[in-house]
This record gives sequence, C-alpha cells and structure tokens, in this order.
Amino acid sequence: MKSILILFLLFINIIANAQTFSGGVNLGFNASQVDGDDLSGFHKLGLNASVMTFVDIAKNISTSLELQFSQKGSQSGFSPEKYSNSYRLKTDYLELPLMLHFTDKGGMQFSGGISYSRLINYREFVDKIELDYSLLNKNESPKKQNFNYILGISYFMTSKVSISIRFDHSIKAFRYSTISNYPNFRQVHRLVSVRLQYIFRGINIQRHKKQF
Repeated sequence: MKSILILFLLFINIIANAQTFSGGVNLGFNASQVDGDDLSGFHKLGLNASVMTFVDIAKNISTSLELQFSQKGSQSGFSPEKYSNSYRLKTDYLELPLMLHFTDKGGMQFSGGISYSRLINYREFVDKIELDYSLLNKNESPKKQNFNYILGISYFMTSKVSISIRFDHSIKAFRYSTISNYPNFRQVHRLVSVRLQYIFRGINIQRHKKQF
C-alpha cells in the first residue's frame, strides 16, 4: 500500500510544474461479477471513490492518475448447481488508474488506460457462513496484486461536473478455483462503474446553441 501512495505522490510532483494541470474527485458505485465462478450478472454492488490529478498534454488530450478505492466481487441468489443457498464474494482494492482522455468541444470525453490494483480486504460467504482461507491451497487464495484495463466515456454537464461510465476487466486471474466449471478454473473481475466527477479547474466546453 505504501508503494501506491509513493507512486501517486511522485506523479503529482512530476506534473506540478506543468502549465495546465488540476485535480478532482470521483464518487460512484461498481456493479461487478467474477468471470469463472459459474454465476452470471453484475449483482455485486460496491463503492468506487477516488482523488485524481491530471495534466493537458495536447489540444483536447489529457492524462490522469487516480488513487482509487474500489469494491468488487460476486453475488448470487439461489443457485442449485453450485450452492444450496446464497453466495457472496467481497473484495476491496486500492488502485492506481493511469488514463488517457480525449475531450471534444461538446463535452464528451473518451478514455482508456490501465490500472494497478492492490488487494486490501477479502471475504467470501456461502449460505452466510464465511469461508476459512487458511484451509485453501495457494492457487485458491486470492492474489495480492493485479492489473486491469479500463475503457470509459464521460459527459460534462458543466465545465467542472461530469458523469461517467467505465468498463473494467482484470488482465490476470486473481485466483484459480477448483470448484469452478470454467476452463482452467481461472477467475477474473469484470465490472461497470458509474461515477460523478468534479474537476477543480474545469474544461473548455463550446456546445452549439440551437438556432430559432
């Protein structure tokens, strides 16, 4: 966790001398699932919150780095093929999304990037009973580190406030489960995030006005 904070502060220090840089905050929620757990549907809801700093690198193009808290996992109701009742996986990550953005004059922003993730909390329940991971083998235990790719689209309602949708997918498996019917028992996070963003400096928006 210390390495994440150091990298984030280093990025801030690098761009501090840039002529056009600013910061912002994001708050929203994740709807997530785990590919490879024999369940389907983005049923697990969780918090997505971050602070960010970004710098303009060309006309309409900027880059940003976030320090993000993201709750992921999987959740189901009755699933007779696998469990007698309910299942829930809760994972909390501290992440560093590094993004590249293109913003048009109408206030639409298109983004893509990669994120480093560090697992800080992990709990799994079957029939409301928490599993004991000290009894699992090494492959079934969750990995502490991972990387994700991210695609997003945002709409700026004002020069400082936007709403965004992001699609996030793990690049590597965060664990391998022997009870999964998925090939190689590989399990990865997949989620959709909806967030509200506030940028301190704001952007230049030149929407076309209707002519009467």
